Amino acid sequence: MKIYIYGKHPVSEALEHRPDIIDKVFVDQEHYPEIDSRAKNKGIFRQPFIEKKLEKKLGEGVVHQHVAALIDTERLVLDFHSFIETLEGKEKIGLVILGEIQDPQNVGSIIRSATAFGINGVLIPKDRQAQITGSVIKASVGTAFRIPLVEIGNVNQTVRELQDRHYWVYGLAGGGSKNIREEDFSENSVFIVGNEAKGLREKTSEYCDVMLNIPISEQAESLNAGTSAAVAFYEWRSKQ
Repeated sequence: MKIYIYGKHPVSEALEHRPDIIDKVFVDQEHYPEIDSRAKNKGIFRQPFIEKKLEKKLGEGVVHQHVAALIDTERLVLDFHSFIETLEGKEKIGLVILGEIQDPQNVGSIIRSATAFGINGVLIPKDRQAQITGSVIKASVGTAFRIPLVEIGNVNQTVRELQDRHYWVYGLAGGGSKNIREEDFSENSVFIVGNEAKGLREKTSEYCDVMLNIPISEQAESLNAGTSAAVAFYEWRSKQ
């Protein structure tokens, strides 16, 4: 699928790390000669950024900074089985599965945190899940081009396959049975982050090896999905 990304930083990140997925760059050459020059040097087709022509394609009210690009997500997002084979035999692996997360801001935030703490891949279900869009890329601050994004089918089936490959699967839930600070993360790890309103599906929770909870002050009811993921990734990273 072709999508538009926008903003100086996301477009710069795409040019730096994944120029192969870019079809076109739209840029105000006067303000961003370096982006125009970089796209030219990589053989990418460039067009002037004309706001009236791009407004509908980018979406109303987006912060585009007069630079955008058309990218192909089919070249960005990896096949699960091909990806998982590249990790075979490696240790200290960390993966995250997005469990029906609907808010693009949360998806982008999780991708950014996963990149920051050395998670090896973000697994994205193709159904009932916010997909990769310009707003997700923007929320990730372009880090979506630095970390493998992997399409999966059924979450529970993917969990079973990962367990067969000796991954330890953690569900993040407020009522989890184990304090996250008590876990040593000694095995290759998979974190599942549930839906913002409903959390993890009951069947998915049953498949998890451990349900983790993050202790917080009584003054707060809960953490949002993006923040919970960041805390979990930090704890995992600190014990590697």
